Parts: sequence; structure tokens; C-alpha cells
Amino acid sequence: MRRREPKRVFELFEEICAIPRCTGDEDRIAQFIITFAKEAGLEVKQDLAGNVIVKKPGTAGYETSAPVILQGHMDMLCLKEYGVEHDFTKQGPKAHLSGDLIVAEGTTLGSDNGIALAFYLALLESKALMHPPIEAIFTVEEQAGLIGARELDISGLHGRYLINMDSEAEGEFIVGCAGEKRLLIEKSMSSVTYEHDFEAVISIQGLRGGHSGMNIHLNRGNACQLVAKMYYEINERMDVQLISMRAGDKYNVIPNYGELVLALPHDAVPSLKAYLADVRSEFESLLNEDNIELELDICQATKARQVIEKNSAMEIATLIQTLPNGVIQLSERASELIDTSLNIGVVHADTEGAEIKVSVRGMTEQRLDQSVRTVKLLTALTHASCQVVNAYPAWKDEGENHLRRLFERSYEKIYKTPPVLRAVHAGLECSILAQKLNSRKLQPKIEMISFGPNIFDAHTPQESLSVSSVQRTWDLFIYILKELSD
Repeated sequence: MRRREPKRVFELFEEICAIPRCTGDEDRIAQFIITFAKEAGLEVKQDLAGNVIVKKPGTAGYETSAPVILQGHMDMLCLKEYGVEHDFTKQGPKAHLSGDLIVAEGTTLGSDNGIALAFYLALLESKALMHPPIEAIFTVEEQAGLIGARELDISGLHGRYLINMDSEAEGEFIVGCAGEKRLLIEKSMSSVTYEHDFEAVISIQGLRGGHSGMNIHLNRGNACQLVAKMYYEINERMDVQLISMRAGDKYNVIPNYGELVLALPHDAVPSLKAYLADVRSEFESLLNEDNIELELDICQATKARQVIEKNSAMEIATLIQTLPNGVIQLSERASELIDTSLNIGVVHADTEGAEIKVSVRGMTEQRLDQSVRTVKLLTALTHASCQVVNAYPAWKDEGENHLRRLFERSYEKIYKTPPVLRAVHAGLECSILAQKLNSRKLQPKIEMISFGPNIFDAHTPQESLSVSSVQRTWDLFIYILKELSD
């Protein structure tokens, strides 16, 4: 990896990959950046939320230019393939080259947003690159709902422009994003004593999963709904009891694995196997999936075990299947594909209770609220509760400005083709930072844009980063900074 150009960017990315930095565990990466900045002789501070701010003066000829804010998040979404052993608290992803791609071994790579950190640190360290005054912001807990951006201490920030590098398609410049509300659904579950002699563990894996905003329109299987569907249909065909139902891990990920644990009589096993063969064919015909795996493990029952009472089990399965999931409404604006969507990200039900985690995204506050109301009505019908646990607004396309024109002009000059400007159906910290930075007194309105190199399959263990795209994006990045002078 280190032999590739820009060499320093790839060296730093490799070092960043080696640092454990799951959401909520950013202390080590924050300390790495703080030490790096101090060794480079730069001004650095850490706010109460854990965000790190590094300042670097403009180079010769740019001393009085308007400061530029470079912003990225320190945390990564930590996911691994079903059955992979990897302790994210002790080690970062194991990154390696595969042709033009940097990939990890059975886990997410963390190029979202590690490549932005590498770009910014390479610039902050350089004594040769020309640029205006830089205010680099490294935020915490982005994947948990933009928490670091919300709590960022903006005192002392004077940036006129903000460049975010949390986008995943080269040649696309993002000028708006969806808002999000995260919903926690909870339901108490009645339990009864075991009636059967055997347990069946049914696992579904091999689904592609993906980003709950960027991939929501691709008809990928949602493991939460699939396990609920299987339990509902199995219960209609044979005498079973639900011990537990689990699927997914994060609000903002289309879940790619799930598991049902059932109690059943031994004479129901042949019917269960026949059903699973049929439902696998059904899944493959209905979904845009190629590698679905259904596994069945039968074992002797644990004596005196509790199972979920039938009505409670059917209510939670009914709710999961009834909740809208996927694209709810397409956008009427040319720069956007989707207006509103919903992702069932996590299901966890056992005799202790049930929990469902849902992400609702919307480009307009009214339709976002309408979708939330729909979820709340459905949960009430199944004797469950629903609350909003995190929310952030949409970032509205502000129209033409100097920063946008510079990005368009620079890209077309270098690559002889116009870029695409659009809003994205995902959350970007720009949505919150626009509100915060525009509240500064005696400061002009902030101009913002988001861009980045090609990242494929973000929010899945198949995540990869294009080396050649990083090279081209770096060239554009340093060209734009050179041009950002008054």
C-alpha cells in the first residue's frame, strides 16, 4: 500500500487502519491526531465532546485568504462477516491491496471516513503544498447519528468555506443530504414454559446488506423482515415456539444476517426442512441477491427453558413485517433520487423483551414526520412503544456559490468532463454544521460541499477503496486549495 502515490496519504491511511476506532471508542485515534499535530508544530485542541480541531496558517501568499474548514469523522462503522472472529476493541481492520482496491479481511475497511483523515493529515504536515489558512475538524460518533458535529465547540472557528470528504463517488459533488430520525421500538414479551423436545436454530446469511441511505433503493434483502416472515410462516405450518429472534446490528445498515431459535417436536423437523428449501427459492426470486444461505441446526432441547408466549411472538413478527421498509417516496427534484425511506436495522426479541431499531430518512421535515407517525401508529396497534432517540435535519441545497463554481470549474479543467452535483439520501455532518456555523455573529454564510474518492459497498464487510480514484481525488483536492485564495 505504501508504494502507491500519493505515498504519504497511503502511509497515513495504513496507520489509521491499524488504530481501533469504532463509534464511541475514538480516544486512540484522537490521541494519534493530537500527537501528529503537535509534532508538526500546529495549534490543536480537543473539545468536551472529544472532537479534535487543528489549525494551520496559510502558506506564503495565502496568509490573508479566507480560512477553509476541512471536516471528517474519526469513527468507523465496525461490522464483520457472520462467523468472522475480529475484536474491534483491540485491532483495526486488516487492510491489504487487491488490484486497484484496498480491502479488509472479513470486516468493514473504515475508508468511511479514514481516507479523509489521511488527506487532511498529509496536507497539515506538508510544507510544500499551497493553501489558505486551514481549520481541520475531526469529529466523534458520526455513525451514531452525527453526535460529534452536534456537540462541536465552534468558538474560534472562522472558516468561510467548508469541505467535507464523506462522499463515496468520484466526480459527484454533494450539495445536500437527507435528515434522519432514529426510532427505538420496545415491547414487553410474555413467556411460558417449553413444551417441545428439540430446538432449531435457523440462520440466514450471505445477504449483501449495505448503507441504509445510499443502497436503500436497490431491493436488497433485509434480514429483520426475512426472519420475521420465516417465523410467521413456520408458525402457520407446524407447532413451534419462539425462543429468540435476532437480526442486524446498526440503525444505519441494511441488516445482512439474522437468526431464529425455535422449540419444536422432532416429527416437525422434515416439514421445517421442506419449508426452508421452498423459502430460499422464494427469497432468491424476490430479492436482488445471489448468495443467500439458510442454515438449520437441530439439537436436544434445554430442559425447563422459557419461550415467548405465542401471542407476543406473533405480534412482534406481525409488526416487523407490517412496518414500511425501503423507499417510501421518490423525490420530485432532479438533483435527488429518493425523498423518504425507512430501514429496519435491528431486531432483538427473547423472553426478556423485544427491541426494534429503525432509521427514517427524509429530504423534507414534513414527510419525515409523516413516516414517523406511521411507525408510531403501527407500534401502538401491537402494544409496543416507540420513541425518537436521535434526529438531525436535512441539508438543503443552497444553490450556486463560489465554492461550488470552483469545484465544477476545477474538475472540468482537470478531467475534461463536467461533474455531477446532487443531494444524497444519507446523513452528512454538513446538515448540522451548516446550522451551527451560520449562527456565528459577524460571519458570512458558510459555503459547503462534500466529495471523495470511490468507495464501494460502504457499511458492509465488502467495503473497498479505489487506489486510482484516491490518486485523482488528491490531485483535485490540492488544486482546489491552491485556487481558494482571495
